[in-house]
Amino acid sequence: MMTNRIGFQPVQILGALLAGSLIEFSIMLFTLYFPSLGGGYGAPFEVGQTSGFVLIASKPTTFSWVIFGLDVAAGTALFLLFARWSGLLGILLGAIGAFIALAVVILMAAYNLPVAGLPIPLFRTNPLPSSLVLWVDMFFWAGALAGLVRWRRQRTRAAGL
Repeated sequence: MMTNRIGFQPVQILGALLAGSLIEFSIMLFTLYFPSLGGGYGAPFEVGQTSGFVLIASKPTTFSWVIFGLDVAAGTALFLLFARWSGLLGILLGAIGAFIALAVVILMAAYNLPVAGLPIPLFRTNPLPSSLVLWVDMFFWAGALAGLVRWRRQRTRAAGL
């Protein structure tokens, strides 16, 4: 298979870019309607300020493509790390794990639980920006599932299968 000088196959680079973009876009969209206390949305770097979920916007929403590009680059870099660990399957399962983490946060918040999300819970009054906590939670679970693929592959190799 063709690899570049840093050891990634083109399909792994494309998969990491696609997964990083989708994850960052979903975080941006979720935090656009449910922003941090200061009104910032996007993660790991806030891409703008919003007034939150209102039918008629009281103030216009700001957005920076440059910062969004940095967010996508950070997500892509993490997915490339997952690709180094566990290949394309690690990227795929990592993206699934991130979306499951987002779904868990939405469900926990919808049922008015006092906290939402794991391993770092979002509290109703949180000293940390909720978008950053959500980003950490999503990439924690993405890494956990990618690590599971790596562990399974190593076990299979050790068993000689």
